[in-house]
Parts: sequence; C-alpha cells; structure tokens
Amino acid sequence: MKWPVIALRQAHLRGRGLWAGRAPSAGTHAAPAAAQDRWRAETGELQYRLLWYPQRAYFVVLMGSDRDAARYLGCLDANWRLVHDVELPGGGSTASLLRALPKF
Repeated sequence: MKWPVIALRQAHLRGRGLWAGRAPSAGTHAAPAAAQDRWRAETGELQYRLLWYPQRAYFVVLMGSDRDAARYLGCLDANWRLVHDVELPGGGSTASLLRALPKF
C-alpha cells in the first residue's frame, strides 16, 4: 500500500506541539509517525483515516474519495472533541463534518 504524505502548515496546529523538539522551516512539513493508523472502512463513498498521536493526545483526521486521495480534515482529541478544523474556500470550515464523524 502506498502511504500518502501528510503535509500540514505549522500554523494549523500552533500550540499543539505536533513538531515538539523539531525545528521545521517555513512552509509545509511531513508530520511525525503516528502511534496508530486506521481507516474507517475498506469501501464507501468517502474514506476516513485516523492517525493517533498519544504524546499530544489527538487524532489527525484525513478524508478522501479513496485512500490515495485522503487529505487533512482536522484534529480531534482523545475524547473526540474538536481541536482543529480547516477553513474552506468561500467561508465555512470542516468543523461540522468533524463533529458529526462517528468514533471508529
């Protein structure tokens, strides 16, 4: 299986410590390895991927039409509460989608 590169802007998670102990330069950076990596379902209209970072107690959520097209949607904490969402072009955000996502 081909693993997609997860690129986040440092400002997305400012104060969340995703790059703790690292010194990323400006722009986008590959996220550190997750302790857990799981998908919601093998098939379906949309694919959801969770990456668990226990040292920071949050999940990074990715979504796409297929597994190779999954993109960053936001972060949820260990209690499934919203930590970070993405602002969408034209207004709005991914917050409602993340809040409605059932645990898996």
